[in-house]
Order: sequence, then structure tokens, then C-alpha cells
Amino acid sequence: MPPALRVTLTRLAMRIHSWSGLLGALVFVVVGLSGAVLVFHKELDAALFPRLFDVRPADGEASYQRALETAQRAFPEARVRGMRVPPPSAPSTLAVQAVGPRGGPLHIALVDPYTGELRGTRIWGAGHTRFFDDPVSWIYQLHYQLTAGQVGQLVVVLAAILLALSVVTGTFVYRKQLLRALTFREPMRRKGWQARFSSLHRLVGVWTLALNLLLSVSGLWMLRATFTADFWKRPDGRPAPTGPAPRSAHSFDEALAAARRAMPGFEPSWVELRAQPTDRFVLLGRHAEGASFYGRYASAVVLDGKDLGVLEVRRPEELSLGGKLDALAFPLHQGHWGGLPVKLLYVLSGLGIPMLSLTGMLLWLRRTRRRAHPVRQPGPVATRPVPATGTPKV
Repeated sequence: MPPALRVTLTRLAMRIHSWSGLLGALVFVVVGLSGAVLVFHKELDAALFPRLFDVRPADGEASYQRALETAQRAFPEARVRGMRVPPPSAPSTLAVQAVGPRGGPLHIALVDPYTGELRGTRIWGAGHTRFFDDPVSWIYQLHYQLTAGQVGQLVVVLAAILLALSVVTGTFVYRKQLLRALTFREPMRRKGWQARFSSLHRLVGVWTLALNLLLSVSGLWMLRATFTADFWKRPDGRPAPTGPAPRSAHSFDEALAAARRAMPGFEPSWVELRAQPTDRFVLLGRHAEGASFYGRYASAVVLDGKDLGVLEVRRPEELSLGGKLDALAFPLHQGHWGGLPVKLLYVLSGLGIPMLSLTGMLLWLRRTRRRAHPVRQPGPVATRPVPATGTPKV
């Protein structure tokens, strides 16, 4: 590449890097900090509200059908949508979701699957979830929608695009320092606050580069429906139930047993009785021996609601490219594909995004001030000419 073209491209990349970071700075701070918290959202929720989630398997045999009936009594006018099931390694309450007759927010009943006891209820929806009642869910909505519904989700998606632009252009601008920073050969300059912030911005950016790009791209993929017309046509929340409620002569427990026969080793994460196109049980989960980076919803078993006949058995390895990306996006975005070390890396990356925004903004303000008030260099001192011979006349 000719030197002149390289300089031009570097300047252009620097402008895009600066302006993408400035335009998305505030959202970067909110999304980065909330994302760092949500890496451990299950642990935080259980620590804040132990009675809602602490169960004892020795109290009896787990029953999904009993939990469903408990939730229906808690929300008599609502239609039960399905239930979220905890992994076998971490027994907890079943989160049964229901939608009211007029749509809107989700109503959630937390039910002990071993006793059928209702431990508590929650409400999920922008403008409905309250911080002091359910802080983790509120932070979750802050992360994805800024607690502002569909408009907030659009802002977050645009910020994700800006973050991806900032990462790509920053990689090009600081390409010469990448290897040095990754191998700890790039020194941390300490002379003056501007030098410190510049070094900190470069080092944090390099070390979180790959993960920030992964977070922005996976977030964009999950929320890509934001750019569709159907997303803006539907109400801000769950639509009101239409048509007759789905029915089956078989219980949820019988459906789970049939799913495990159809896919030995199946671990359910979501169980639902759908009404369309025909009454059918849909169970999402994972195979006990499946790859962890596909998450807990990549495998599926679909059963006929009438006789529990197997309509479909799907594993992530059999999905199309788009289906595999759908399965990968959620666990890769949340850091649930690895153990504690991976989660800690995600926390550091989430904290690094606000740090990059702050240091980048300070550096931009410094450059702007210098351009507005350039430092004038002192000119040469004027002296009286000295004749070639003799002494100067006074």
C-alpha cells in the first residue's frame, strides 16, 4: 500500500473510531456496566431472594404439571405460555410464564416443583418491572432496551453497530501496537495525564478487542428483528392471546417423559404447549453430551398434543447455518459457554467498555482544545544589524 494512501486511510479510520465512540459513549457505559452485572445474574438473583429459588429435591418428586396448575390459580385470567426449567445440576423453582387477556407484560409465577408451593410472582415488561422488586430483571431490561421498550431496543442496536465500527477502526489505527500490547511489550506511559489515558485506552482496547467485537456482533444478531416491520407493528410487550387455548389430554410430566424417550439424555430448559398449527408440546433444551457453547435451548423435541407422537427431534449439529448462529448467539453473548474463568473475562470486558468510552472522550476533548487554542511557538528574537567593520553607531 502506498504511504500516502496508508496515511489517508489511517486518518479516516481515526475519525470513524472517534465519532463512533463519542456518539455511543453514554449507551456504551450503561450497556457495559449492566452486562458485567448480568454475567452472574442467576447467582445475584438467588443471593438477593433466596426464598424464591431455594428448593429441596428431597421434599418430593418434581412435577411440571403441578407447577402449571399452581400458576394458573395465581393468574386465573391469564393464559399460561410455558415454563423455564432450571438445569439438573442447580435445582430451583420453575418460572411459569403467563400472558394477561389484554397482552402486555409477562406474569411469572415461581413455583417449587417438588411441593407445588407458590414462592412468589413477578412481572416482566418495560415500565412494569420495578428495580426494588426485581433488580436483576430491571438491569436485564436496561441492558437490552434501556427500560424504554422498542425505542430503547433500537438505540441499543444502533450503539452495537457503533461499537463494532469502533473496534474495527481502532484495530486498524493501532495495528502496529497490537502485538506489542498483547505480549506485554507496550509500556504504560506515566508522564502526564494525557499519556496515561492514551496508554490505558490502547492497552484496554487491545486486550478486550476480540471479546468486544463478539459481544457487539452477537447482540446485533439476537436483536436483528428490530429492523423488521413486524417488530414495530406489534405492541410493546406480548400480544393478547387469540383463539382457543391449547389443550392436551396429557400432562407436562408425560410430555417430558416422552421427550426423553425420543432423545435420551435430553435436559429441558423450556416447556410449552402451543396452539398453532396444531396443539403440540414444544420442549427446548440441550443434550447432556452436547457442546456447551450451543447453550441450553439449541435442542428441541416437538410432540403431538393428542397422542404425544414425535413430530420433530432436533439437535444443534443438524441445524442450518442460520439456525446454528441463532443457537450460538445467546450463550456467546452472555458468557454461559464456559466456567468461572470465562465469566470473569466477560465481566472485565464489560467494565472495559465504559473505561474505553471515558478515556476516549477525554483524549478527544484534549485534541479538540488543542486545535481550538494552538500553542504558539516563540519566534526568533529581532537583533540590530551589525556593520561589517567598525562599531555600531549609537
